[in-house]
Amino acid sequence: MTRSPLSHVQVRRSFLDAMVRSGHTVVAPSPIIPGDDPTLLFTNAGMNQFKDTLLGKDKRSYTRAASCQPCMRVGGKHNDLDAVGKDGRHLTWFEMLGNWSFGDYYKELSIELAWKLVVDEYGLDRSKLYASVYKTDDESAELWKKIANLPSSRIVRLGDVEKGDEENFWSMGPTGPCGPCTELYYDQGESFGHDVVGGPTDRFLEFWNLVFMENNRAEDGTLTRLPMRSVDTGMGLERICTLLQGKTNVFHSDCFAPIVQKVAELSGRDPRDREQATSMNVLADHMRALTFVLDEGGRFSNEGRGYVLRRILRRAVRHAKLLGQHEPFLHRLVDTVVDTTSFYPIDADRRAALARTIEQEEQRFHETVDRGLKYFDKVCSELRTKTIPGDAAFFLHDTYGFPVDLTRILAEERSLGVDMAAFEQAMESQRERSRGGFYDEGGWQDAFAGAEHGFAGHAAEVGEVRVLRWRARENGACDAILDRTPFYCEGGGEEADHGTIEGNGARAQVLDVQKTNVGIVHTLRLEQGRMQDLAAGEALMAKVDLVRRRRKEAHHTATHLLHAALRASFGDKLRQAGSLVAADRLRFDITFERGLTSEELRAIETQVNRWILEDFSVARTPDVPYQKALEQGAVAFFGEKYGEKVRVVAVPGVSVELCGGNHVSSTAKIGLFQIRSESALAAGVRRIEAVCHLAAATQARADFDALTRVQRALNANREELEPRVEQLQTKVKELERKIERLVKEGGGGPSAEELLKSAFAHQGAPVVAAVIDVLDPEQATRVVDRLRELEPKGLFFVAARGEEKSTVTVALGKEALASGADAGKLARAIGKQLGAGGGGKKDFASAGVRDSAKLADFGALVRAALAE
Repeated sequence: MTRSPLSHVQVRRSFLDAMVRSGHTVVAPSPIIPGDDPTLLFTNAGMNQFKDTLLGKDKRSYTRAASCQPCMRVGGKHNDLDAVGKDGRHLTWFEMLGNWSFGDYYKELSIELAWKLVVDEYGLDRSKLYASVYKTDDESAELWKKIANLPSSRIVRLGDVEKGDEENFWSMGPTGPCGPCTELYYDQGESFGHDVVGGPTDRFLEFWNLVFMENNRAEDGTLTRLPMRSVDTGMGLERICTLLQGKTNVFHSDCFAPIVQKVAELSGRDPRDREQATSMNVLADHMRALTFVLDEGGRFSNEGRGYVLRRILRRAVRHAKLLGQHEPFLHRLVDTVVDTTSFYPIDADRRAALARTIEQEEQRFHETVDRGLKYFDKVCSELRTKTIPGDAAFFLHDTYGFPVDLTRILAEERSLGVDMAAFEQAMESQRERSRGGFYDEGGWQDAFAGAEHGFAGHAAEVGEVRVLRWRARENGACDAILDRTPFYCEGGGEEADHGTIEGNGARAQVLDVQKTNVGIVHTLRLEQGRMQDLAAGEALMAKVDLVRRRRKEAHHTATHLLHAALRASFGDKLRQAGSLVAADRLRFDITFERGLTSEELRAIETQVNRWILEDFSVARTPDVPYQKALEQGAVAFFGEKYGEKVRVVAVPGVSVELCGGNHVSSTAKIGLFQIRSESALAAGVRRIEAVCHLAAATQARADFDALTRVQRALNANREELEPRVEQLQTKVKELERKIERLVKEGGGGPSAEELLKSAFAHQGAPVVAAVIDVLDPEQATRVVDRLRELEPKGLFFVAARGEEKSTVTVALGKEALASGADAGKLARAIGKQLGAGGGGKKDFASAGVRDSAKLADFGALVRAALAE
């Protein structure tokens, strides 16, 4: 009896159930936006949340784990964005099924678990299964023969680390844990043509990777054995579903089929057409990525993650255009995406908010594309070769959001090429500039042989430390890694502690503390002695700047109260989208579709101040089991990654949040709370800025002083200020109307009639060349229109000199146009002489002015243009 194909919901559940039966603990997935790993834009593997465990820095209560982790692979080493749609296996957002062993089982049980699941439980045809192993991994090869009875012909050896080929050899990065891996492949048949395991086509589909971490790679590339061997496996949910459902393309599986069908329905296009199917697949994939990352708090921007999201949307818009959709279209797919991927539910309000955010971004890009096409046309018109320069392709990509493949398609339509080498060089330069929190591992000098123990705890304000490693920086500062630190490193939106490190005749200010890929890095500026003195291995005294920390504590707890007041007013549909906690201010970003009214802001501010005056105690409880904290109603913050145990900060009856930052012991210590501003940050995202503690008192004093100065300037007391300002505003509006009327009547410069009197003749036609000073840029247009009415045979050149910029308008009367004159060509000639561009229609055109000094002899410029 043939078994019914498993749905993706059943596959996910059956995998986790199988792992539980074999002693694994199911662990909740981590956020797609990592909170404490500066080397990652997005979570790109199930192992990300276990990184410290695999490094031996974090102990768990279990040694076997399993999870289903949403992943994004759109940057760095793992970047599948441009491959999506071109084959049947690559995706941007996908789900990774994984199981881990931390010093427990190793190769034999890993291979046995994998084989039993895919053959005995899932029923895959064993005759079509292949395994790859690292070239020297004889043990894994023999285990596949022993456990799966695989013949040598279906066990392929790949990779050669010594030659730079890391196929079947996994590493976390340039240094750190690494080891050989073995992968399972499924032969999808000869319809894909001749290929080999690990080849470029979809014939042999790799669907499960088993990594055996047994080595540690040093900076010089040498490998040493790790004290604890671990296992890290990952199986793509979409790929295994494709195989189990008898398909050969992930987009034909039930993970995507309903979304692809919806695209076909809305666009009226045929999914059986290969080119149209490619665009439909891209839309299905990209909309999954956008929907779930935006719902988690991501937002469109011009840098970092936001730029990647913007690029994904723009690539999707380009494929929507290929399907004939020239108006916003993607937002109409949100409901289908959420319904299809039901394991991650999104309620109606959040769906509507997502659709609005995507539609607004789509609309902006449609407008940008039109401007980008004009730039593309300009580049093509100025080419002297058959190749579009790489810097022009990069400008289209960076400024107008053109995916480079769109630029190449547009170029091919004109039989042109694109300098891809120069484009890639410009892209790499941009990547170097935007790496941000990633610390280069070079230049470090060892100082003291010891282990790094991390943060000493929130109660630590002073402590004995030693420098483990250090290096000099170009700006005169130094980086140092300590054996332990009392300084809170930047995290959870809170800025780092400052303070001093002193000893052995040297003293340094601590300017910043960051958690990086190489450890907790302290940025120091020497005040006395040399860095070598601090790094001599002697015990040093580290002291936290307590004034700064106390002010941060107040602002951090105030942020929690603000969050609670907002949620009390607007419900759970309002979500945090980012925050900043500094010593002198706080900033809180929220997902909300409109601006808050002054009445709403006043009510929220009043509520926060009430809680402060009630002097609630603030409980800060470490090592609470994560699930227990959630059961207690704790709110997890945007972008944060949480371990098995968490720290809970609670204001009884008001707020319960997971937070590792510094907080006051009672709300009264916050002092006055004052909202300073509320503004739009991005589509669907609002920003609230506020102050408290001493900063609020200082700001209140500054406001009072400013008000006093205004009273003196207007000679009015407090009660008279508002009506006096209203009177002044009315008077200003009256004066502006008078000026506008005068400008329209020509009062801001010579009239058209006066200009005609100064005309000179060119081939029998009257020519006006005039420079006028204008208040309104439209004034020159009105003058030119009047000149054309008065003299149909005329050629008119009017340079409008404004306060910020100058422009030249060129226009022809009806008879001058009929005689063959061309205003566009004349404008280009004028612009060239003025160091700028120019052009337009035959009867009306304009030119820029780069050097206003050249307008001094405008008449000569016009004569030269006419002669040309």
